[in-house]
Amino acid sequence: MKKNLKILYFTLFSALMSTGCEHLKPLQVDEETDQLSLADFPSAETCAECHPNHYQEWRGSAHAYAAIDPVFLEMQKLGQEETGQKLGQFCIQCHSPVSSKLGLTPPGYKNEDLPAFALEGVNCIGCHAISKIKENKNAELEYDPRTAIRGPIADPVQNNFHRSVYDDNFKQSLICGACHNVVNGVGVTIEDTFGEWQRSPAREIGQKCTDCHMPAYRGKAAVNGPEREVHRHFFVGVDVALIDFPDRRRQSEMVTALLQSAAALEVEAPSQTKAGDYLPISVNVTSKTAGHHLPSGAVADRQMWLEVTLTDKGSGQIIYQSGHLDANGDLMDRHSELQPSADQDLIQWHQKMAGANGNDVFFSWQAFDQRTQTIPPLETVSLSYDQLLPAQLTGPLQLKVKLRFRTFPPFLLRKLNLDELAAQLPIVDMAQWEGTISTQ
Repeated sequence: MKKNLKILYFTLFSALMSTGCEHLKPLQVDEETDQLSLADFPSAETCAECHPNHYQEWRGSAHAYAAIDPVFLEMQKLGQEETGQKLGQFCIQCHSPVSSKLGLTPPGYKNEDLPAFALEGVNCIGCHAISKIKENKNAELEYDPRTAIRGPIADPVQNNFHRSVYDDNFKQSLICGACHNVVNGVGVTIEDTFGEWQRSPAREIGQKCTDCHMPAYRGKAAVNGPEREVHRHFFVGVDVALIDFPDRRRQSEMVTALLQSAAALEVEAPSQTKAGDYLPISVNVTSKTAGHHLPSGAVADRQMWLEVTLTDKGSGQIIYQSGHLDANGDLMDRHSELQPSADQDLIQWHQKMAGANGNDVFFSWQAFDQRTQTIPPLETVSLSYDQLLPAQLTGPLQLKVKLRFRTFPPFLLRKLNLDELAAQLPIVDMAQWEGTISTQ
């Protein structure tokens, strides 16, 4: 891995954020041509002049991080190498959609060669200049920032910088679906978050993606505008920056809070037992998320699992455990390099991808099939961990259960030569339970 990886990516982003605003000018339609160019798209820095609150929230978000995320960059690099650059715009079309549409990111591009605009990832204009959604997948959309800037406000205040119009696509969550459904080149669904929402209880009662991920508050959409209902632009999900990045701590705190509100844990076990008996343990995991499955997003990269530990407190002996990590920080499933398949009881929720010959694959362009095991909205999964207790116990017994989550398994980052980042992946305890069982 290259040395000073974090410094390199932070330097790129710092250069972007310190760039002065281009000179402000109204967006105008060129009557002689319909061809769009980079000059037609204002940067987020330009938008910050009139929309400072939205800009400050966005600049620390996963949307702003999307084009400089080292995991994304290494994945895309590997994908282009393995496919002979036939991967094309598949990844970047969602991570920096305007740049992709403008042809700024050909296969093999390097971030240091791009204009600062391209490093803004999913910036303001990346959502608010969408003129047409052709299909809710793979960023199949069109842009036209010259005629109007679009949004969810029904009565926008007109100004001298751009024409503002109401767009119902924002109210119907269709803007989100353009990138939060992903299908690879052979038709395998890699991400189905928007599809999950379309089939969800949340949609049935009128809840939209923005209700959770862009909550409303009273404020001003622009510095001189009226006070009205506007939306937060933190875009809180489950991803956190793994390199130095603006607002990193606050984003991490908001991600943790969101995850800890997403599920409930219920454990049933006897209050008393004795040596040599069977100890029945029942664990119920309930999704409190109404809008999509748990977990969701790029679930081939996510890990959500149960950690169960039963200890004889008197002797300190661990009687049973599952969901623990090996010395590399990996779960002890078939992908553990140190203890492969050692945890036969491991319960985890994620997506498994298979290649053309049915073998395990780990990246979207390699997949010819997939099997996704997640918890549907508001549903409960019941699990059992019945144990035969040893013939000798000191007692009492301590039972601990945790529902844990992280955005990537360490082994995946090591495959991308990101060993340093693999060592610092945060784990969030979404829910936990602890109880004591007396012994006779």
